[in-house]
Amino acid sequence: MKVLTSTQVHEWDKFTIAHEPISEYDLMERAAAKAASFISGQFSHTLPVYVFCGKGNNGADGLVISRKLLEGGFKVVTFIIEYSKTASLLFSRNLVLLQGYPGSKIIHLSTAELPFLDKGAIIIDTIFGSSLRLPLPLVVAGIVRQLNEFSKDEHYKIVSIDIPTGLEANFCRPPLEAPLTADITLSFQIPKCSFLLPDTGIYCGEVIILDIGLDEKFLIGQTSDYFLSDFNSLINIFKKRKKFAHKGNFGHSLIIAGSKGKTGAAVLAAKGCLHAGAGLVSVFIHKSGLNTVQISVPEAMAVQSNETDYATGFDQNLTKYNSIAIGPGLGQEEQTKIALLELLTNYKKPLILDADALNILSGCENWQTLIPENSILTPHPGEFDRLMGKSLAALDRLQKQQQLAITTRSVIILKGAFTSICFSTGETWFNTTGNPGMATGGSGDTLTGILCALRSQGYTAENASRLGVYIHGHAADLAAEEYGQTALSAGMLSDFLGKAFRKFEAF
Repeated sequence: MKVLTSTQVHEWDKFTIAHEPISEYDLMERAAAKAASFISGQFSHTLPVYVFCGKGNNGADGLVISRKLLEGGFKVVTFIIEYSKTASLLFSRNLVLLQGYPGSKIIHLSTAELPFLDKGAIIIDTIFGSSLRLPLPLVVAGIVRQLNEFSKDEHYKIVSIDIPTGLEANFCRPPLEAPLTADITLSFQIPKCSFLLPDTGIYCGEVIILDIGLDEKFLIGQTSDYFLSDFNSLINIFKKRKKFAHKGNFGHSLIIAGSKGKTGAAVLAAKGCLHAGAGLVSVFIHKSGLNTVQISVPEAMAVQSNETDYATGFDQNLTKYNSIAIGPGLGQEEQTKIALLELLTNYKKPLILDADALNILSGCENWQTLIPENSILTPHPGEFDRLMGKSLAALDRLQKQQQLAITTRSVIILKGAFTSICFSTGETWFNTTGNPGMATGGSGDTLTGILCALRSQGYTAENASRLGVYIHGHAADLAAEEYGQTALSAGMLSDFLGKAFRKFEAF
């Protein structure tokens, strides 16, 4: 699915109106009905509802939602913020309908002072939508500040329609004045760009995308550098196993990982690699970690380092491996650094580089020239900032990620919520699986193993990255369903990879 700008989404509305055909009024009715239906299903009808409306089409959505909730038995108070003398035609038309509806209560606010709002209330934000132009009018800014105080109180729930007021729809840096912080954002058809970045998406709470039936034919002619990586976009990438396949068909993976105190990282990566389907897995490990690897991952073969507590000498005899991943728990001993730089100097086939391999590179002035083409780099934000310099905003980091992918002709996976996967062309995919339970040590090590397995099976760097990140997140979602997010550990992820892959195998 393409990620579109706010202008493209507005054009999508117009295309649907012209080609369905449907009137603009009826399309708004359909969208608002979807939002009202979600709210009705989510909250008790005994709770008070306060709808805050601007005077544009987002506010018109709010008026329709007020009417629909009144029809459903809710007690609704609708606030209209008088920041302008003019209003959109759809707003004016729906205001007349709401004024005539039995039980409706409408209050006009011309100052930022709010009346008392009952505890337990549902606050619905329809002040400004994706057509927002900053800065906010003073009265709106004042109301947003007050509503943000309610957002800190667990007795209130704030639901933003389309997008939280004060947040831009396109990729952006956080505004100087904090947007409204929603508990739930109900958006339409596809996520907004700003939902996908951590320092802007944080204002949205749980994002629910409501399908309002926009005409899919519109997407065919639209260009974008940004895409959502979901099951439907990946099913044709997945390679099903053939009846007479044998282990030689699925490649030999090498994991170079671990150091004293961090042998577990090698174990996690090896397990991820095995459960992601590699035919053979070898682990290059320091001498003192050998027994741990052999006992924890008996299916894997072990190759010993010359040193007891850290890895070195791993740049020899690599031609038999179909894929090599290096970095989890590797440490940054001087001999390890030398071995890594020798490997990058002499070995020109693609690699998967993670964790300490990236940290070592960050200390090398010409490190970008050492990366073999079609490699995969998997930094988390801290590792990325060490490589590319600190970024003031997530948008800056995204732009640097694209620059790095193009310069190194590799795939850069920037881990986090909506992990971004950037190809050497600059094309960027945002992953749609995963949950906050993955924010625990070792999750990235498992991903490194998954990616190494997929590369050994013949997946391109691009396809291995998209499929691997999706499967990794999906396994975490399955684990969270059973154990919850708080108790989720990295060691659980490999245990759920089978179920995650089965989703593709069964299709």
